[in-house]
Amino acid sequence: MNYVINRSIEVVGSFAEAAQSDKEFWSTQTPLARLQHTLELRRMNYGTDRVSSRLQRVLEITQRTPR
Repeated sequence: MNYVINRSIEVVGSFAEAAQSDKEFWSTQTPLARLQHTLELRRMNYGTDRVSSRLQRVLEITQRTPR
């Protein structure tokens, strides 16, 4: 993937302004760009091994008492 890094800085005065600014930024992005960024954050946080590995299937048989 080719990424273009935007090295601009936005200064805000409060957490509410930062949240609003983030919301406005992500609303301008395409759904594909938002998904790609989400996947990249997941890879950064959990690594490639956990992202690419599958969940294990667990099966347990229990006996229930009749009602």
